[in-house]
Amino acid sequence: MTPPPAAKGLPEILFGPIVNALPQIVWVADASGTLHYCNQFWFEFTGLRRDQLDDWRQAIHPEDLPIVLDRFERGVRALGCYEVEYRIRRGDGVYRWHMARVQYEPHPEKGPHWLGVAVDIDDRKRAEQRLGLQYLTTRTLAESRSFQEALERVLEGLGHAIGARFAEAWMPERGRLHLHGQWRAPRTRPSAFIESSRELTFAPGEGIPGEVFTDTRACWFEDIYACRTLRRPGQAEEIGLRSAVGLPIFGQGRAIGALVFWGVAPVADKNLLTALDAIGIQLGLFYERKKSDARLLRQQEELRMILDAAPAMIWYKDADNRILRCNQAAADWLGLEMAKIEGRMAHELFPDESKAYHEDSLEVIRTGQPKLGIVEPMRNKRGERRWLRTDKVPYRDESGEICGVVVFSLDITETKKAEAVLIESEKAQREFVANVSHELRTPVAAIKGFAETLRRGGMSDKRNSGRFVRIIEKHADRLSWLIQDLLVLSSLEAGRFEPEPIELESFVDEYIESIASLTKGAGVEVIARVTKGCFVEADRPHLLQMLENLVGNALKFSPAGARVRIEAARCEDGVRMSVRDSGPGIAPEDLER
Repeated sequence: MTPPPAAKGLPEILFGPIVNALPQIVWVADASGTLHYCNQFWFEFTGLRRDQLDDWRQAIHPEDLPIVLDRFERGVRALGCYEVEYRIRRGDGVYRWHMARVQYEPHPEKGPHWLGVAVDIDDRKRAEQRLGLQYLTTRTLAESRSFQEALERVLEGLGHAIGARFAEAWMPERGRLHLHGQWRAPRTRPSAFIESSRELTFAPGEGIPGEVFTDTRACWFEDIYACRTLRRPGQAEEIGLRSAVGLPIFGQGRAIGALVFWGVAPVADKNLLTALDAIGIQLGLFYERKKSDARLLRQQEELRMILDAAPAMIWYKDADNRILRCNQAAADWLGLEMAKIEGRMAHELFPDESKAYHEDSLEVIRTGQPKLGIVEPMRNKRGERRWLRTDKVPYRDESGEICGVVVFSLDITETKKAEAVLIESEKAQREFVANVSHELRTPVAAIKGFAETLRRGGMSDKRNSGRFVRIIEKHADRLSWLIQDLLVLSSLEAGRFEPEPIELESFVDEYIESIASLTKGAGVEVIARVTKGCFVEADRPHLLQMLENLVGNALKFSPAGARVRIEAARCEDGVRMSVRDSGPGIAPEDLER
């Protein structure tokens, strides 16, 4: 591809098909900020045409454009490299976060140019936002001395985080909702506040707080004018009041209050609503705790309760790989008391894996970015190898400095085993179908061949016609057995069983009596050791077939004079039934089958 005229002389690899094939935005600009080149992905992503190269600013989020321009100007002055994060609008109007790395490139004729590569980081930014909201709420509740203080701080913290203009807290008193706190964003004029009475009814249709209180789930409201009035309705567009988000405070199985944030852009992010639901539950737990216990709880006591209530294993580790704190689930996993875990180095508890864990933790501390969805093996207190799914999040001290990591781990061993069993099952099924298909060809071919022989004159061959018919009959029987096996497999997969109570002692005795001629001919003795009064709920034909398969194999491979023992006895989770013989056994490579 020929580079555009304004870019001639720059490295032509920048404008080749490789760059155009990248799923990332690549651009080249001069010191004035004029774009000389954008790769194909830029136009596909933004929906702009190639003759709109000068309109690149329209694709940048208005709030982020000043930051982008400022960072570029500083990069121009310093003739250096820099990074910047900002939102770019897609062709459908949706903004996504990108991180751009910009590299200074000198040019002897055209002057300095800057090469930029922008990578999509939207999923990471959204995950950071949800984690940030959760961390903000947890820290606020830990530091608040009263529920009223917590409400005011949560209003301010969440209001800033989700870009609200106003926020309100409502709590019930004597069958009405009462206003318990308000917050407004900096530089928002008080005259633009929403007109509020000091109390509202609970019923839906009486305003957003009442609707949130009865809905009990975080939700967006796009038509806010139908719910409330403004002191100056004409200011709605001026101050950005287009929608609202309501957050119920949830506790003891019901909504016990509501927070409302006005002016939030109506973006239906289900993950964010789920995170807000969790925050509402946290606020509800905090409220109930403060209500029932007048004593002030220290930050460590409250955090301990939250951690121990979580089903996941949770650890706090510092930069030296020392475990500062863990929850009860983590202690149970290691089989130790929490007091014997906290304060110890990780390599003392899991020496084989601690080095790799520490490298991941240091990366999180160094970059300040969480690492999510790490799947790794670990041994529990019994020495069993288990699989864990781990999230690692940077932990900050009161000054905001990263001082360690918070580790969340869930045991997913059973899921991994189920996946492996499913894969093996599908493989075995394919092999079975292939084998049966091969086996079916032989009797079908034989029947067809001898039938054609008889049709072409074999019927008049008195000497061989009878033998031909017996061969056809033999292969028809074989075909019937194969079809029966397929029907049994189909019934097993479909779960078509007719269970009934079966007394095993008489069941086994009757079976041994029915095969007496076979055992006598093979010279093998079959004996039973079945606990008296041992009953099972089972499908009789399938149970009999299972027993015939096992005993049939035992008779086939046991030498003359050997014994085959059929045993059945109660065990912890039911009845254990087995067939033992003295044959050569199954080859190790076939045992799993």
